[in-house]
Amino acid sequence: MAARRNRIADLVTVAALLAAGVVIAWPVLTDGYLTYLDNPSHLAEAISLAGEARAGWSDIAWCGFPIGVLHSPLWYGLLAWLIRAGVDAARAYPLLAFIGFVSPALSVYAVARRRLPATGAGALAFLLLVQRPAVVGVGSALGGMWTFYIAAAAIALLIDRLARPCRTPRDVAWVAGLSGLVGLTHLFAAVPIVVLVVVDLARSALARRESGAGRGRDEPPGRQAAMRLAAWALGAGLAGRYWLPALIARGETVVHAQNLSFPAALARLAVPTDVLALLNGRFEAVDARFLLDAAPMLVLVALGFVGVALIRKREDDVPLLGAWLALTVFVLVAVVVPLTGTAFLGPVSWRMIYFVRLGLALAAVPALAGFRPGRVRVPGAAVASVLVVAAFLGASVWGAPLRRAVPPRASGSEMAEVESLWKWLAASARSDGGRVYVQDTFATPPRDAALARSHVLAMTSERTGVRQLGATYSVAPYRTAEWTRGEGGRLYNLRLDDPREVRELLLLMRYSNAGRLVTSDPTAAERIATVEVFNELHRAGRFAVFELEGNASSWVEPLSEGLTAEGDPGTGADGAPDASRFAVRYRSERDGGALLVKSSYHRFWRYVGPGADAQGGVALRAHDSGLTIVDGLPAGEHEFELVYRQPAWPLWITLAALAAVVAIAVRSRRRGEGPRSASPA
Repeated sequence: MAARRNRIADLVTVAALLAAGVVIAWPVLTDGYLTYLDNPSHLAEAISLAGEARAGWSDIAWCGFPIGVLHSPLWYGLLAWLIRAGVDAARAYPLLAFIGFVSPALSVYAVARRRLPATGAGALAFLLLVQRPAVVGVGSALGGMWTFYIAAAAIALLIDRLARPCRTPRDVAWVAGLSGLVGLTHLFAAVPIVVLVVVDLARSALARRESGAGRGRDEPPGRQAAMRLAAWALGAGLAGRYWLPALIARGETVVHAQNLSFPAALARLAVPTDVLALLNGRFEAVDARFLLDAAPMLVLVALGFVGVALIRKREDDVPLLGAWLALTVFVLVAVVVPLTGTAFLGPVSWRMIYFVRLGLALAAVPALAGFRPGRVRVPGAAVASVLVVAAFLGASVWGAPLRRAVPPRASGSEMAEVESLWKWLAASARSDGGRVYVQDTFATPPRDAALARSHVLAMTSERTGVRQLGATYSVAPYRTAEWTRGEGGRLYNLRLDDPREVRELLLLMRYSNAGRLVTSDPTAAERIATVEVFNELHRAGRFAVFELEGNASSWVEPLSEGLTAEGDPGTGADGAPDASRFAVRYRSERDGGALLVKSSYHRFWRYVGPGADAQGGVALRAHDSGLTIVDGLPAGEHEFELVYRQPAWPLWITLAALAAVVAIAVRSRRRGEGPRSASPA
């Protein structure tokens, strides 16, 4: 009977949490995902990966970039597979964003439920769910960080497994599988994983020392430590498909510092304001709305500190591991990284503060351990009604900031202008296939516009068929992104009121093979209209399209005398565009010729053509702009291809580790190894 009541309590609480998530996320679940923050950028990447970028190289921004190195090959690969299978992206993407949004709260509930009644575990999960930085802003799963939140959910489950002894192969499979899932989901999750590895191995070493001193003689000394090492090694191998290519190609990336000072990191943890305001030193006014938004975070922080104080009274290590995770990550974000710079530790950005809140939620378990519901029996239907109503009301209150932030999708004059722009670009696409520079609406004047916090124009290529630059977020770690981005009102990062910079603009347009410009800033449009070499082609409200007079599309540019060349983005066997191939035909009067290919350099590009196997033959290297130089071409008239091809061995490492984990799990199941977890409180 008690087990049945526990199951009912779990079902009702999880249903209430999901209902709260639906109420909060409703603007994004409908059609707001197409206009809110980074979602258009990520959806455009997934659609590109499902189409011409199957090999992992996309040409929808920054003169090309590798999708599979930056974003999760597991989750973006799944989304691309669903799109190829015929699933409407309008259904798949918001569903995955919603899963990312609610998954940490559900994971915390599952972990806390083994130690707390449903009421206490549900309260912790709800506090984590409704925190404003998790609901709205650039750090929210609903704004594009959904894989980051899935990684956080897996880390909560991993902490639960690490709190148990590692005595059997089944335990090894669990730790390896969860850590591998985290590693395949988001690169930023490498930081808390490293923290957990250090803490876990230190605990194993201490346990071994105690065993050698005469305690814990029920198992050989060092056995747990050895099994932990095996589990972590398997987990690292399982995630190899993601982190190994990123490690190999680290020379092609530029890490952008996004660090916070200690006071700003503390405010990010406990104050309901967006990170952009913090970075600019602005804080929202302290009023009733501010305090209401702050309440979930302040309560969770307080419970976390109380839980840390009570940890010694419990034998469970989950609160202790959560506290260590919270403390260590906060020190890294607020102290170590600002003092050492990102070159020392990598991308330890303000986003890590979410792992601090996650750790505090787990550390708060002892603070609620003494709470038990009264003995008065209330009908399950009544309890369910109260919980669902409370979740609905709470989500309505704390979901209000998101409802205010999501721009209108289907209605409104700005989206009508965007649709009009897309329709015109699709109808008037140039037959020579040159690129179009698209100035983003994100942080672009007018600042009070509905799309001022949206990367909606990232969908331009997918909607129109043009090859675009700009119109996506500027922190992408690629060298060409530094000068081709369209965020913040930039036109190749230049000021158009300076004649010298106008000449620089023309040079950059030639380098990127962009013959047209799309401006989102009416002021920029007026300045460009005064430049003689630009012809205005179209106006759609705030948007204007200009063409460079006399521009001829050229995908390659000779760098040596006596060399002429022409090139085209590649096509696949079926004749469809293939972003991973680039075909070039050239004629050179002498050996050792060089030419510039107007595509971003990456070490995974391969030269296929004459001189490829010769000693000291053709080589690829990066131009100062981040584009690709092909050097050492043999004399004569020849053709060659550049083929983007990621090394296969990281994938084979992942598959081998996956096979090992599955084999261990199946063998453990056949041997009848049962779970060692305790019953729910």
